Amino acid sequence: MKFEDYQKLHNCSPLEKTEQSWTFTTNISGERRVVKRYPSEFNKLREELAYSYINSFNLLRVPELISSGENFVVMDFLESIGYSPLEESIEGISKMYVTTLNDSKPKGYFPRIDLTKDKLYRRLEYLPLEIEKRGLIDKDLFEKSERFVNERYITPEHYCLVHGDLKSPHIIKTISGVFFIDLALVSVANPWYDLAFLYMEKRDKEVLLDTISNKAFDFLGRDFSVSEGDIRDLLHSAIFYRSLYDMGFAARHRTDKTLRRTIKDLSEIIKH
Repeated sequence: MKFEDYQKLHNCSPLEKTEQSWTFTTNISGERRVVKRYPSEFNKLREELAYSYINSFNLLRVPELISSGENFVVMDFLESIGYSPLEESIEGISKMYVTTLNDSKPKGYFPRIDLTKDKLYRRLEYLPLEIEKRGLIDKDLFEKSERFVNERYITPEHYCLVHGDLKSPHIIKTISGVFFIDLALVSVANPWYDLAFLYMEKRDKEVLLDTISNKAFDFLGRDFSVSEGDIRDLLHSAIFYRSLYDMGFAARHRTDKTLRRTIKDLSEIIKH
């Protein structure tokens, strides 16, 4: 059955739309459900695989997949009871990082994100041209970015399975604990790449960087053999990587306002 036919039967109400999927809610026999409709078979299969793999190895608390159609899936609806504190979020996601640390199995199922300096150099080759097209060129920023890569960027040594889009809306605090949703971008990378998402969506960033570094050390320091200072430096590198990625995406797909914000984010992380 296709989603279009399922929607006629169950009166699905739109909830959210992303590049990977469209999310709806519905009621089935008095139970609230989430229905995700995918624009391509690839998107559907990738997220189904992530839910199946994570559930099979008990890596994270995620909603149960109930059924699947040709271009959609149906899963449990999670009733939020409020914001998930940062400590609880990091503790919840850390189990997956530690369990899959340097594990070769996920590499056979999920893409590995290229976090090398070469990847960043390639971005720095084309980004100034993209930014110049929008009339927002800042040559000094790109010169400083190249120096950051040369002198401060740390290529991570340890790889593990990561959420890939670890933002607050994808972390649901329920009466049963903290759950994680929207697994379409699960990949092989490192914890700092994931935790950079939590940093970038908040405003009081200096305090937040200290908090994330502290909590990440509590839950990951021993297993990853890193100090709190090491984690702060690794987070700086991961945030720089994410900022440069976001700038490239904004240059190609977003408004000038969004692009200016990403330029500001990159400038701030270089200053620290």
